[in-house]
Amino acid sequence: MAKIFIIPYWITSKLNPTFELAHRLAKAGHEVSFIGEAHCRQSVLHQGFTFTESDFVMPKQPAEKNSNNECTTCFAKLAPDLVIIDIELHKYIMTAYVSRVPIVLISTFICIWKRPGIPPPHTNIMPGTGFRGHRIGIELAWLKYRLWKWVYMRQQRYTTAGTDRVSLLRRFAREIGFPFAKEVTLYQWLIPFSYRTLPVLSLNASELDFSKKTHPVFRLVGPVVATARQEVHGNISPEHISEIEDIVNKRQHGDSEALLLCSFGAFFTGDDTKFWRELAQGLAEYEKWDVIFGLGGRTTPAALGQLPSNVYAFSWVPTLRILQHADCAVIHGGITTINECIYFGVPMVVCPMMATDQYGSSLRVKYHGLGLMVDHYQRNIDSIINCATILLQDSSFKIRVQKMRQVFHAYTTDNTAVKYIESFL
Repeated sequence: MAKIFIIPYWITSKLNPTFELAHRLAKAGHEVSFIGEAHCRQSVLHQGFTFTESDFVMPKQPAEKNSNNECTTCFAKLAPDLVIIDIELHKYIMTAYVSRVPIVLISTFICIWKRPGIPPPHTNIMPGTGFRGHRIGIELAWLKYRLWKWVYMRQQRYTTAGTDRVSLLRRFAREIGFPFAKEVTLYQWLIPFSYRTLPVLSLNASELDFSKKTHPVFRLVGPVVATARQEVHGNISPEHISEIEDIVNKRQHGDSEALLLCSFGAFFTGDDTKFWRELAQGLAEYEKWDVIFGLGGRTTPAALGQLPSNVYAFSWVPTLRILQHADCAVIHGGITTINECIYFGVPMVVCPMMATDQYGSSLRVKYHGLGLMVDHYQRNIDSIINCATILLQDSSFKIRVQKMRQVFHAYTTDNTAVKYIESFL
């Protein structure tokens, strides 16, 4: 039995896969605990794991020499056999590195390194389609992105007088003895940087990517869908839980022709009340569909006004419970949600919202015929509803999703992620 610590990123879409990974490691006989900042505590404890609150603070001004020695002794006190750290938590990665603790980085991104024929994941470039999808077009896209990143980092450095993120991390690395220049690579996709030699575990299936060829330190170990997670329903009243169960049961009993989930995640902020109102009105004529809106806390059901009888809106929803019986999902293209849809065999209408990896993830759905994509900047209600209609009528999408689902479940059956992690013990 090994003593393993997991240091997760605080976003829910990144937290949930780490909870499932922790459960699998615990089932394999390992002692698993979490380290993180205070706002992660409740979520971790709710899953039944122990939590150690970290007091690491990134310096805002130049610190005295050796002022971060207490950080480097943290892991020595905990004495872990292995630390699993989210790839974006750089202060923890550097500290664990100089503490000579075995490290595995974890990522929910399906692609973060430049590879031949694979476009940057924030672009809407489909490999093999048009000039932009040709190898030359893809190389130009990478060149453009790297030039932008080079300019952006220098602007940040000069406008903040050296208190930008990269400068602070360089300073932190220098103070604790981390070999920044040797280990860090600045011009891969991830902002602000990636690591050259540290192993990265991606919680995605290689079969979902455009190509199975990957970077030597990047290993795709299959989706880790948190099917057994304890949902935190602090924002969902018992009455709403009961109402959602009634809607799901209608589909189970054949009292409706289709059950749709429409949810765009909770990470991005902004008022999208107008969009939800228009979508609800557009769905009014589809009386035999039951449609559940998960509003992600950005607006309230009351703000949408009178809804059609077949549309139900909630600030928060138990996503996995609904997906178990949904016929179609209208989502924002987040890779965690995509993986959850595939895990339960649900075809998707993907509407990428932001220029992170959502375009790249959505295009992979389209590329493998697992759903249809509506560009965020061109999306309209008719396009979304037409795509949903196609998915419900064309059984080929469901068949392809079911085949990918079998691939996903094979990763779970084989316990691929746990085996890979255990290889570092």
